[in-house]
Amino acid sequence: MNSRERQHLRVPHLALATLALGVAVVLAVILGGATHARAHTTTLVAEAPDPLAAQSYPNPAGASTHASAAAPALAAARAVLSPGAPSLAQVKRELAHERQLQHALAGARGPGSPR
Repeated sequence: MNSRERQHLRVPHLALATLALGVAVVLAVILGGATHARAHTTTLVAEAPDPLAAQSYPNPAGASTHASAAAPALAAARAVLSPGAPSLAQVKRELAHERQLQHALAGARGPGSPR
C-alpha cells in the first residue's frame, strides 16, 4: 500500500469521525437538557395595607360638591387670549405707526442723505 492509497482510506474515516462527533454533540444537547436545574417559580404574596394611606391623599370635604367642568367646546368659546399676545388689530396699528415713523425719518434726512 502506497501513501496515496493510505490517504484515500483516511478521508472516509475522517468524515465518519466528524459525523459521529456531530451526532454526539446534538444528542448531548437534546438529552442533556433534562438534567438542568428546575426553573424558579414565582409566588405571589399579599402585601399588608399601608396604615397611613388614608392620610396620604386627603379628600377635602368640598371636593365632592365642586361644579362640573364645561364641555370642551364651551370652554374653548369662553377662553380669553393670553394677555401677552397682541390682537391682530394691535399688530396692524403698530405696523402702521412704524411705517409712519420710517417715512417721517426718511423725509427728514432728505433725498440725497445716506441711511
